[in-house]
Amino acid sequence: MLIIVGALVLIGVLLAWILLARLPGSMRSDAKIAADIVTACAKEKGSSRDLCYEKSVPALMDKGLSMERAYAVTAIVQELDPTYHYCHVLAHLISAKETAKDPSKWKDIIARVPAGMCGNGALHGAFQERFRSTSLPNASVEEVRNLIAGACDPREGWSPTLIERSSCMHGMGHLLVYITDANISKSIALCEVLGKGKAPVADFVETCEEGVFMQIYQPLEPEDIGLVAKLTSASKDRVKFCSQYPGLAFETCIKESWPVEKEHIMTPEGFDAVCAPLKGKDGYDNCVRGLVFVVMGMKEYDAKSMLSLCSQLPDPSVRDICVSRTAVRFVETDWKNVPQAIAVCSDSPPSADACWKELSGYAEQGMKPDSPQTKALCGGMPEKWRSTCLTNTHTTL
Repeated sequence: MLIIVGALVLIGVLLAWILLARLPGSMRSDAKIAADIVTACAKEKGSSRDLCYEKSVPALMDKGLSMERAYAVTAIVQELDPTYHYCHVLAHLISAKETAKDPSKWKDIIARVPAGMCGNGALHGAFQERFRSTSLPNASVEEVRNLIAGACDPREGWSPTLIERSSCMHGMGHLLVYITDANISKSIALCEVLGKGKAPVADFVETCEEGVFMQIYQPLEPEDIGLVAKLTSASKDRVKFCSQYPGLAFETCIKESWPVEKEHIMTPEGFDAVCAPLKGKDGYDNCVRGLVFVVMGMKEYDAKSMLSLCSQLPDPSVRDICVSRTAVRFVETDWKNVPQAIAVCSDSPPSADACWKELSGYAEQGMKPDSPQTKALCGGMPEKWRSTCLTNTHTTL
């Protein structure tokens, strides 16, 4: 009798497990979904594992999962797989899938996506999906401005930080390439109109132009590649190509053209070569600031390896930038990475003041006042910088 009861219990457990596994995503817990995805993708290595996540998580939305839950699953996937730092592309795809349901609601989706994770890729997907199949190459600058103006401005239900608005304008740059059918001069002109902020709001022209040139040098989807196909050959001679666009646009183009030098970028000489066409110190330094973010991703957020590269750069001021941006890259990617950011500054005495200053600036412009993450970041700083950070972010411990 006991054997029969035991067998029935076992059968019941197996049936329950099978039924649970077959439940639609909307009826399963986020933790269970994330664990299944991590298990399924575990056999993949490096970028192939990233691609597995980028395929698996958005597919959940076809099974009834909301966009918000898809992002929640993404966060749990990152907890279960600590090597999966950079989910920018995944966030891009989640927002794009949500926007595809009703492209007219793209501005509402911008207000719904989460902040402080995936390098703000969530914003960019909504932009590009809205205009992926819509180009207005003959529209005037004024007509396009009227169509998309205000998308990155605070409004009811959305109170973005300065860095969120900047990232939003970066996404705007991507979509302008679609709207203008890859007319780069017109896209730049639109960035100059849409990105001009009124005091005390920052100027977002540069981040918008970053999106324009990133669209050329880092196309993600087949549609992206087709869009810029006529520019691909010319853009390989990056200095000649970028020279068509003077001033800030030239500097931004050079900064975003790093994929041309990708094979050498993780050596001190190759790192310098990316920004070398920019002769002015301000332009060169700004290029280095962006390049550190790129190389950190390529090094899979290995701070020790990144700081080793920083230490080999010949100019002390550039070393300071390298260390500081390494720290900021952690929290810019995800607010939960505050401990890693603090560790970078703490472990880099020669560049410590520059590093703490940069982190304090990020807290002020990129994090929410008095939030747990801001408390953790400011509270982890030495006293001198702790007070500055707390004051500037309107935060108390």
